[in-house]
Amino acid sequence: MGKLVGSLLGMDSGNKAGAEAAQAGERFAKDVYFRPYTMTTGTGSTRYTPDTYEARLNQPFYDAQAGSLATSSNVFNQLQNQSIADRSSQIFKEQAALLDPEFKRQATELQGTLFGSGRLGLRLAGEGVGAEGAGGIQPDAFGLAQAQQQTLGALAAGSRQQASDEYTALADVGLKALAGSLGVSELELQLMRSGLDAESARAMAAASAGQVGTSGYQAKVQAGMASDQAMGSLWGGVFGGLLGK
Repeated sequence: MGKLVGSLLGMDSGNKAGAEAAQAGERFAKDVYFRPYTMTTGTGSTRYTPDTYEARLNQPFYDAQAGSLATSSNVFNQLQNQSIADRSSQIFKEQAALLDPEFKRQATELQGTLFGSGRLGLRLAGEGVGAEGAGGIQPDAFGLAQAQQQTLGALAAGSRQQASDEYTALADVGLKALAGSLGVSELELQLMRSGLDAESARAMAAASAGQVGTSGYQAKVQAGMASDQAMGSLWGGVFGGLLGK
């Protein structure tokens, strides 16, 4: 009844403008809601639906990931099955075997030199190095044996260092391969974020457009309310005057 009286008396401008503003707000709000989307780039594609949120890279990226995972797995298995000590021993044996012919040649050459000089009576290098006072040691033979032992000592230290360097380098290869496979997963996340950012930017743009679009209705509502108040005051004065007579 009140709405009918207000309409008849011209005091419903605010209500009409408010209804128009509400309808306009609903229209603009539809564009602000987060929408399902599919986005395709040179990297791959990503999509969002109420039931699915996924990213799919182009196949070469997954091939690279599979290769990186296989490499890292092989490297870590190799590291697990071989210790630095075992590898150091292997290197030492290999390099010592290469030196053995030279050591024998040196011993033979010394033996020939001592025989020719008549000094072969004292014991040779391999027959008592360090056993001083037990029959005497040929100084030249002792010196040769000492030099060869020092060479082998340095070779052992170098073998340990080489084994350690190889282990570190191999571990680095495995870690880089693993990082490469994880990098593919990061590309998937970046692709998903790109789609999310694009849709969020669209929704924000729609919200800004909605604010601009509804600003005119807000002004119209305020003007209608002011008009209703003025008409109310006018009709209040008229009815007040009539009732006072």
